[in-house]
Amino acid sequence: MIYHMVPVDFWDSLSGEEPYQSQTFAEENFIHTSGSPEQLLKTANRLYKADPAPFLIACIDESKLDAELRWELSDNENFPHIWGMLNREAVVNVIPFPRDADGTFLMPDELVEESS
Repeated sequence: MIYHMVPVDFWDSLSGEEPYQSQTFAEENFIHTSGSPEQLLKTANRLYKADPAPFLIACIDESKLDAELRWELSDNENFPHIWGMLNREAVVNVIPFPRDADGTFLMPDELVEESS
Protein backbone atom coordinates (compact mmCIF):
# COMPACT_ATOMS: atom_id res chain seq x y z
CA MET A 1 0.00 0.00 0.00
CA ILE A 2 1.17 3.52 -0.84
CA TYR A 3 -0.45 6.81 0.17
CA HIS A 4 -1.18 10.11 -1.53
CA MET A 5 -2.47 13.19 0.27
CA VAL A 6 -4.75 15.52 -1.61
CA PRO A 7 -6.76 18.63 -0.69
CA VAL A 8 -10.45 17.80 -0.22
CA ASP A 9 -11.57 20.58 -2.59
CA PHE A 10 -9.30 19.34 -5.39
CA TRP A 11 -10.37 15.69 -4.97
CA ASP A 12 -14.05 16.65 -4.88
CA SER A 13 -13.70 18.76 -8.05
CA LEU A 14 -12.62 15.74 -10.13
CA SER A 15 -14.71 13.16 -11.89
CA GLY A 16 -14.57 9.77 -10.20
CA GLU A 17 -14.40 8.13 -13.62
CA GLU A 18 -11.30 9.74 -15.13
CA PRO A 19 -7.74 8.74 -14.20
CA TYR A 20 -6.41 10.97 -11.42
CA GLN A 21 -3.75 13.62 -11.99
CA SER A 22 -2.32 15.47 -9.00
CA GLN A 23 -2.16 19.27 -8.92
CA THR A 24 1.55 19.15 -9.83
CA PHE A 25 1.28 16.42 -12.48
CA ALA A 26 1.47 18.75 -15.49
CA GLU A 27 4.80 20.16 -14.26
CA GLU A 28 6.39 16.99 -12.89
CA ASN A 29 4.81 14.13 -14.88
CA PHE A 30 4.50 11.99 -11.76
CA ILE A 31 2.34 11.75 -8.63
CA HIS A 32 4.00 12.02 -5.23
CA THR A 33 3.15 9.25 -2.79
CA SER A 34 4.49 7.87 0.49
CA GLY A 35 5.51 4.29 1.16
CA SER A 36 4.18 4.04 4.71
CA PRO A 37 1.75 5.83 7.02
CA GLU A 38 4.72 7.15 9.03
CA GLN A 39 6.39 8.58 5.94
CA LEU A 40 3.11 10.22 4.93
CA LEU A 41 2.62 11.77 8.37
CA LYS A 42 6.19 13.09 8.48
CA THR A 43 5.88 14.62 5.00
CA ALA A 44 2.47 16.14 5.72
CA ASN A 45 3.69 17.88 8.86
CA ARG A 46 6.90 19.07 7.21
CA LEU A 47 5.29 20.49 4.07
CA TYR A 48 1.59 21.15 4.74
CA LYS A 49 1.11 21.89 8.44
CA ALA A 50 0.70 25.63 7.75
CA ASP A 51 -1.85 24.99 4.96
CA PRO A 52 -5.27 25.25 6.63
CA ALA A 53 -7.08 23.31 3.89
CA PRO A 54 -8.59 19.93 4.80
CA PHE A 55 -6.86 16.96 3.19
CA LEU A 56 -7.70 13.37 2.29
CA ILE A 57 -5.50 10.31 2.00
CA ALA A 58 -5.86 8.11 -1.06
CA CYS A 59 -4.78 4.57 -0.17
CA ILE A 60 -3.38 2.98 -3.30
CA ASP A 61 -2.78 -0.70 -4.00
CA GLU A 62 0.39 -0.52 -6.04
CA SER A 63 -0.25 -3.97 -7.53
CA LYS A 64 -3.29 -2.48 -9.32
CA LEU A 65 -1.46 0.47 -10.89
CA ASP A 66 -1.49 0.84 -14.66
CA ALA A 67 1.34 3.41 -14.54
CA GLU A 68 4.95 2.74 -13.60
CA LEU A 69 5.89 3.04 -9.91
CA ARG A 70 9.45 4.18 -9.21
CA TRP A 71 11.08 4.47 -5.80
CA GLU A 72 13.26 7.58 -5.90
CA LEU A 73 15.52 9.34 -3.44
CA SER A 74 14.28 12.70 -2.18
CA ASP A 75 15.41 14.45 1.01
CA ASN A 76 17.60 11.43 1.87
CA GLU A 77 14.59 9.11 1.81
CA ASN A 78 13.10 6.81 -0.83
CA PHE A 79 9.61 7.79 -1.96
CA PRO A 80 7.32 6.00 -4.41
CA HIS A 81 6.39 8.10 -7.43
CA ILE A 82 3.65 7.13 -9.89
CA TRP A 83 4.97 7.99 -13.36
CA GLY A 84 1.69 8.47 -15.15
CA MET A 85 -1.94 8.99 -14.31
CA LEU A 86 -3.48 7.08 -11.44
CA ASN A 87 -6.17 4.65 -12.54
CA ARG A 88 -9.08 4.79 -10.10
CA GLU A 89 -9.19 1.00 -9.65
CA ALA A 90 -5.91 1.22 -7.74
CA VAL A 91 -7.43 3.57 -5.13
CA VAL A 92 -8.82 1.16 -2.55
CA ASN A 93 -9.80 3.71 0.10
CA VAL A 94 -10.02 7.46 0.61
CA ILE A 95 -9.99 8.68 4.21
CA PRO A 96 -9.92 12.06 5.97
CA PHE A 97 -6.51 13.22 7.21
CA PRO A 98 -7.20 14.40 10.78
CA ARG A 99 -5.44 17.37 12.37
CA ASP A 100 -4.85 18.78 15.80
CA ALA A 101 -6.00 22.31 16.71
CA ASP A 102 -2.56 23.71 15.77
CA GLY A 103 -2.70 22.15 12.28
CA THR A 104 -0.51 19.14 13.06
CA PHE A 105 -1.57 16.13 11.02
CA LEU A 106 -2.45 13.05 13.07
CA MET A 107 -2.31 9.37 12.19
CA PRO A 108 -5.81 8.33 11.08
CA ASP A 109 -7.29 5.43 13.05
CA GLU A 110 -7.65 3.52 9.77
CA LEU A 111 -3.85 3.55 9.32
CA VAL A 112 -2.74 2.91 12.93
CA GLU A 113 -2.55 -0.88 12.46
CA GLU A 114 -0.68 -0.52 9.18
CA SER A 115 1.93 1.66 10.87
CA SER A 116 2.72 -0.85 13.65
